[in-house]
Amino acid sequence: MDKLTSWWDEAPLKITSQKNCEEFLQRQERSLATFTQNGQLNYLPQADRDRIKFDPKTNLVYLPLSRFLDKELDGNQMLWHIYYELSLYPDWKKYPKAYLNRLDYWQQEANFMVAYLLHALNQSNFPEDKETKTLLAINHVQQEFTQFFYTCDHYLAFLRVAELCPIYQQPQYKEYIQSYLHTQGKKTGTITKLPLHQGFVQSFIVLEIEGLNYISLDTVHNPFDAVVFQQPYASFIQTKMKQLVANEADLFQKDAFLKSFVYPFFKKLWQQEIDQMTLSSNKKSNTKQGVLEKSLSLTKDSNDVTADSLEATPAEEKEILEQLLEQESNAKELLQQQMKGIGSLSNYDITVADQQLFHYYEQAVKKERQEMALFWQKVVGEAKKEQSVKQAAQVKGKLDVGSLIQHYTDFSEAQQTGQYKQLPIFSRYVLTPKENILPEIIEISFVLDNSGSMNTEKIEAARKALTATLLSLEDFNTYLQKNANLLHNRLTVTSETWLFGSQFTQLKSFDSPSPKEQQSELIKSVISLKGQGGATDDASCLEAILDSITPKQEHDLARHKQVKLIFEITDGASSFPGATKTAIEKLLDKQVEMFAFQIGNNNEQVEKTFDFIWNQGFKEPHGIRLGEEIDTLPDKLLASVKKHIETIFTY
Repeated sequence: MDKLTSWWDEAPLKITSQKNCEEFLQRQERSLATFTQNGQLNYLPQADRDRIKFDPKTNLVYLPLSRFLDKELDGNQMLWHIYYELSLYPDWKKYPKAYLNRLDYWQQEANFMVAYLLHALNQSNFPEDKETKTLLAINHVQQEFTQFFYTCDHYLAFLRVAELCPIYQQPQYKEYIQSYLHTQGKKTGTITKLPLHQGFVQSFIVLEIEGLNYISLDTVHNPFDAVVFQQPYASFIQTKMKQLVANEADLFQKDAFLKSFVYPFFKKLWQQEIDQMTLSSNKKSNTKQGVLEKSLSLTKDSNDVTADSLEATPAEEKEILEQLLEQESNAKELLQQQMKGIGSLSNYDITVADQQLFHYYEQAVKKERQEMALFWQKVVGEAKKEQSVKQAAQVKGKLDVGSLIQHYTDFSEAQQTGQYKQLPIFSRYVLTPKENILPEIIEISFVLDNSGSMNTEKIEAARKALTATLLSLEDFNTYLQKNANLLHNRLTVTSETWLFGSQFTQLKSFDSPSPKEQQSELIKSVISLKGQGGATDDASCLEAILDSITPKQEHDLARHKQVKLIFEITDGASSFPGATKTAIEKLLDKQVEMFAFQIGNNNEQVEKTFDFIWNQGFKEPHGIRLGEEIDTLPDKLLASVKKHIETIFTY
């Protein structure tokens, strides 16, 4: 792995690696959609990732590219890891709230164990007060039940992969899976060293992968000695668990089975562990070594992933469930909106999941959008405010030499008659409306890097920046149309979006025929940014924008009847720096204003290339490097848009 890492930063190799992974995922696209019961999930290999990570809000599954390309890990082995990680996803998506609040269904069992532990504490010399002992007992029991659920769920996840994908019954794959799970502590020698109840519940997956039907636990009443419905206990559990998988049983059916046939043994072994605790404290060492430390050792997270694991941690799984629950809530809100007449966007290839994802980003930038709305009011108000201007040829004020010379004949006549009151020979300061020369249209293009090097953090920042800016510009245009009387001419602000990688595509146009199409293009602009575009060819994209400028537009740009701005966001430098710089120079010659933001940690050569393209040879720099301050991108982009809009209104 170290050798692999040493050459990982070389751009050509990364491009080749990306291509290999994309080819693999294309071959497995249908299988993954069938297994997860969701064709909307996208799989993104990343060089800087060590484990698989599923992000429900973006429908992205991030894969560790370096491990994926390890020669010791072939395609079907990697596919097993993806299946194992996403095995519970179909049921999670249906019942996220039930999974998060699972202990509610087990409240009676939990209350019993809290009372049992409290009784043990009260019978001991544990020196804490009643409230502290109660909190300790509740915490211990909650952690034990959480661990119990986690272990049982992952046994079912393992069985689901095995039952739905017979290829993993082949000897070479069974051997690999067994070897991997052994490194994660799933083996006889490890579980027999755990507390009895934890070792017992982990025994089921060990029995499966090691091909056993009995495990000897260090207890007089070993559950695996039992017979259930004339079947050895281990065989009965394995058969019934596989039936649950085959029948696609939901969470409630699974838990009903666990309550009846697994938990009773788990409970007895747990009680046995509590009874064997040393319920006393060592006052000399000033530490509570009795039940407190013993209970903590019992609740040790024995299923925490190891350093070389590819799967998510228990904490990450909880985060996934929380995000799925939020999506469910958003879906209900969208349904209510549709019932009120807003309508569906399915005719524009926008699914409910797409709308949910966009709604997430819309909510995430709500504060920034509100601040921009106040700015739009301010900038329009300043464009029309009154200012004090000195005016000559006034009938009152201070004597003005220029006005006196201009009206000298009238002044001579007045000397003879003594009538000076109506002579315009004075000057004074008068408040007059400030009339700025505004363009008729402002077009703003957003050009975003969708190349393979755009990782999760960069995509998140770019999506938020784009969402905040596009929505704010729509708010600005709406405000202008409603308050056209505040300005001396009618002004329209419109935007378009482009994504580039090895190829480029336009997702939002300046002129959308209908509100629904405008909304669908807005959603696509955000959700299509996934970092799956290969290389960084922004030159072709900028050339397409250049070619779209008509002679009339060029004339209007020169006369300031139209303003055109381009903002580019990239995480590196162009794959074709010469062509990109040439396109920028031609656009600048046509009076197009251009700016670029470079995000992410880059090597010195990439930074030099970016500076060559955007800054060298120009009167003013056009490129800004944000580096590792990726999270500042939304604020920086909005600040730049504000600055240039304000300049237009004070021109």
